[in-house]
Amino acid sequence: MLLALLWIGRFGYLLLRRGLGTAQIAAWLALPVIVLAAAIAVMLDAPARARFELSRSAMDRAAGDVLAGRRDPSKIHRIGLWEVERAEKTGHSFRFLVKESGFLNPVGFAYSPRGRPPNLSEDAYTHVDGPWYVWEEGW
Repeated sequence: MLLALLWIGRFGYLLLRRGLGTAQIAAWLALPVIVLAAAIAVMLDAPARARFELSRSAMDRAAGDVLAGRRDPSKIHRIGLWEVERAEKTGHSFRFLVKESGFLNPVGFAYSPRGRPPNLSEDAYTHVDGPWYVWEEGW
């Protein structure tokens, strides 16, 4: 907030006292446009969505391997761009927690080709795409 006030003060001073030209005004307005675009991207969850899409093939491969019994979920430490805190097979589903995620409850992903994964304890699931759900581990 303080930086925004300083920027507004400095821009106002230069605009009123020096009479900035169009190119200079455009240069000064570039920073708030970039900050606004970044804020909108974060509000729309674009960075997490991009990371999910970039990791999707590795996630699909890990889920398929675990469900087919070709891979031990306890030995998984990274899937795509995600560091894994814990991975497990639950019935016909696979899920993993992202390391150092969530403020109160850890968050990860669940792969459930037969629909919404089973709720264990106070877990919450939000559909992302296809058989993938965001998994918020309950207490």
